[in-house]
Amino acid sequence: MLDRAALRGQLEARLSGYPFVGGDMNLFVPEWLTTGTLTTWERQRHAFWRHLSDPNLLRLMVPSAAFLALACAALAPAGWRSQRAVAAAVVTLAPLLLHAVAWDTARI
Repeated sequence: MLDRAALRGQLEARLSGYPFVGGDMNLFVPEWLTTGTLTTWERQRHAFWRHLSDPNLLRLMVPSAAFLALACAALAPAGWRSQRAVAAAVVTLAPLLLHAVAWDTARI
């Protein structure tokens, strides 16, 4: 079994040796990497909808996602348009959902 505390200590020691790792990232990143997904979800779920409805996320991501879904539908053969649009929407939105759940890029 993985000893998370020992791994966290090793990562902290390793990251502390690099001068460009600043702002307590040598402490935060090992914590983020050694904390389980369910534990992180329990700690952060209160902010899920706030992050999912963040105006910057919507402003930057939704137009591109909509364009890709519509382009895939428009370029598909006539009988496959709706299936391709749904597939493109799922493929495009999956990483966005990941960012909504784990918005700290160290975990992603």
